[in-house]
Amino acid sequence: MDMRISGSGSISGGVYDNVRVSGSGNCQGDIKCKSFHGSGATHCRGSLECEQDLHISGSGHIDGDVKANEIHCSGSLHAGGGLEATVELHASGSCHVEKDCISHGTLHASGSLSVEGGIEAEKAVVSGKLLCKGLLNAEQVEMKLESRNPSKVGAIGGSQIIVEYGNDTHRGGVRIFGLWIGSAKAAQEKGIILKVAESIEGDVLNLEGVETPLVVGKDVRIGDGCRIGTVRYSGILEVSENAVVENKEFIG
Repeated sequence: MDMRISGSGSISGGVYDNVRVSGSGNCQGDIKCKSFHGSGATHCRGSLECEQDLHISGSGHIDGDVKANEIHCSGSLHAGGGLEATVELHASGSCHVEKDCISHGTLHASGSLSVEGGIEAEKAVVSGKLLCKGLLNAEQVEMKLESRNPSKVGAIGGSQIIVEYGNDTHRGGVRIFGLWIGSAKAAQEKGIILKVAESIEGDVLNLEGVETPLVVGKDVRIGDGCRIGTVRYSGILEVSENAVVENKEFIG
């Protein structure tokens, strides 16, 4: 059975086919459905599980766990439990997750992503700002972060990890073959964009504007603006003259 709310209304918890909310909708209890599309203001007073896709545009507040094959949210989403996508998760705008955030495929997050637990994905692509109290674990991590207010993560683990300054950072130079060429003064003025409380561990690491006590990898590049306690590497280590590394340990 399909269920639709247009304007203002509510539905009881239960099992449905396709659920559509346009305007202001309240779901009173746990919802299981094939697909869920909410535009405007949606509040689910329970968990939400979709066999196929979940689309939230505007404001979405789910008190419990959220699980779907694909999750697409734009605007504001608050998950009172965990957030899990079987295939991929796209979040733009503001997204807050009270437990773990999991994508068994790709996680794309732009804007502001805040996770009280950890993040797990095959590939994590993040731009804007990230707050994650636990471990960010993904085979590939690509982050372009803003400099106005540093992002914070408990720890990062993966195979390839890239952290770069976002477009809001003043570089004072030009891009040539994908690299920024600018003055030493401009490089020194770039600040911290990511603070990692414990460590960053992977195979190939390319870091800019990162502050952390420990970096462990095979081939490691420490770029402009980094402040690192110890770097342990087994392959190649490159350190920018505009970065600070207190200790270097070759472990090959």
